[in-house]
Amino acid sequence: MPRTLTLSLAALAAVALVMFGWSYLDRPAAPAARSGLSGEARAAFIRAANDACVTAQTGAPENVSLKPEAIARFCRCYGETLADAMSPADIERLAKLSREEIVAAQEENAGEAFQSCSEQVERDAGRPTEAR
Repeated sequence: MPRTLTLSLAALAAVALVMFGWSYLDRPAAPAARSGLSGEARAAFIRAANDACVTAQTGAPENVSLKPEAIARFCRCYGETLADAMSPADIERLAKLSREEIVAAQEENAGEAFQSCSEQVERDAGRPTEAR
């Protein structure tokens, strides 16, 4: 998957956060010491991130040669990796920001998730990963 998609994937993280965040904030607060999302919050975040990712990546011209299964694996990995990197406190903090601010705040996490998941999909496909 092309590295140029990182910023758009940060935007997908923002979309997932917005889709997920409003329903999450209506629930009682989880213990603050836990890192990463868990339980129902994790599942809801991953579903929202995966749905946004699959929609965006399936329609991207640069992904026309990718099989739907590869996109699905990438997007599942991407959502899970972002969920691992976010705490309930992060969700609460980010939910107060604009979409542009969320994209900027999540750019590093999105870039790391992109890198890791792209390499995983390439390994699964039997292709050597590029030196980065």
